[in-house]
Amino acid sequence: MALTKITGKGIDDIDVSVAGELEVSSATSDATDKRAFFVTKHYTNSEEDAAGVILQSADGDNLVDIGGGQSAYNAVTKVRFYTAANATTTTGTERMRVNSSGNLLVGTATPNDTERLSVLTATDVAISTRVSSASNS
Repeated sequence: MALTKITGKGIDDIDVSVAGELEVSSATSDATDKRAFFVTKHYTNSEEDAAGVILQSADGDNLVDIGGGQSAYNAVTKVRFYTAANATTTTGTERMRVNSSGNLLVGTATPNDTERLSVLTATDVAISTRVSSASNS
């Protein structure tokens, strides 16, 4: 049951259900690719919007793109993950990040220049993989 239905401007359907489900779709006809874009305006007004989450249901695939994947939007420069000690903590603590260089950082926000994966646990044990300076053959 839809409480709110909005159509227009490239959106075929937006429904908010009694259960609090938000359904956004670029199309409603059967056997048609459907997309939903959650984006924000760019810091610089003349730039394309910044991509957040892009959902797509296509023939044979259901996809979630986080931070990019569409040429109409600027991709994000960092994807950060936060957790909290309890349900009443605001902001939380950054636990993991994928930075613009493709480094996956867990427990730290500052990679070593040669690290591709850094893991820093609560006991400060560092686990990292490094890129070899020797060429791969």
